[in-house]
Amino acid sequence: MTTIGVVGLGLIGSRRLVAARHLGCDVAFAVDPDTRSREKVGQVRGCLTSDVAMVPPEVAASADVIFVAVPHDLAHEHCQWALSQGAHVFCEKPMGVSLAQAQNLRAKVLATGRRFCAGFNYRFLPAIGEFKRLVDEGALGELWEVQFSMGHGGRPGMEHEWKVSKMRAGGGALIDPGIHLIDLTHFLIGSATVMSARTQKRFWRTDVEDFCWAQLRCGQVDVSLRVSLTSWQNHFSIDAYGSEGCVSVRGRGGNYGEQRLDFVNRWFWNGDDRRLTREYGIDDISFESETAAFLAAVAGGSTDFRLSDSDDGVAALTVVKSLYEAAGAGQGSD
Repeated sequence: MTTIGVVGLGLIGSRRLVAARHLGCDVAFAVDPDTRSREKVGQVRGCLTSDVAMVPPEVAASADVIFVAVPHDLAHEHCQWALSQGAHVFCEKPMGVSLAQAQNLRAKVLATGRRFCAGFNYRFLPAIGEFKRLVDEGALGELWEVQFSMGHGGRPGMEHEWKVSKMRAGGGALIDPGIHLIDLTHFLIGSATVMSARTQKRFWRTDVEDFCWAQLRCGQVDVSLRVSLTSWQNHFSIDAYGSEGCVSVRGRGGNYGEQRLDFVNRWFWNGDDRRLTREYGIDDISFESETAAFLAAVAGGSTDFRLSDSDDGVAALTVVKSLYEAAGAGQGSD
């Protein structure tokens, strides 16, 4: 039986804990400063506490895996602590508020020899798997262009939340949720070179951007990214075009809408109809699938090719840093 610890019991941390329990894991400890969040956890073998410093050393050392799901400015120190306990570590993206923090954390991962996941759950969306299969098998022929778009609807009072604070998040829309699109570019197409970027503060009165547009190049493939915190309705889409066909992805489940993939081959109406449609419904089980894959890898099972690692986390923040520099004066700039 795998024993886990969880640091951070917000929406995502709690979801990871529930998924791990469903897979038969024993919970050694759970940490969160919010009393109500701790009360929802139920019974654990070791302790429920408000700070990792209050976890007894023997309890911390008993965890095979520690999940870290905290605000960006706390990720680096808590992952360092988790690795120091000898655990394998799952860190919700990104690996800190800066590239320097991510690089420092990767060095610790390499020094300890522990498994590490950078928490890019979009890789585990079923439409993303089908998209990758079509591209890798050459269904689109020579890939020319890929367009990513993601919008967050926001909510009243969002300007007071940590995710739109430069100090706490490291930036705005570009670093989160935009880092998901940057990682998908790396995962689906390859290493990216930054061509241009533009960030704006359109609506939210904060010190970070709420809109970002960027142009990347992956070899000969043009990639565009559009990320917004001012879309007023959550949305997610990918459109890809190649010499032999095109593919589109819409939605990712939940309040982003039902997930669907459509592939259309060139001139399908001319006697060679290979079009396909895949509908994946409204449920988003990517968090659960990614959690299961990481726990299986730690237990010695086959490693899922979709799992990210510390190199992937550093690669994503490398592009984030370059995009902010291309857009202006550093992270969260106008």
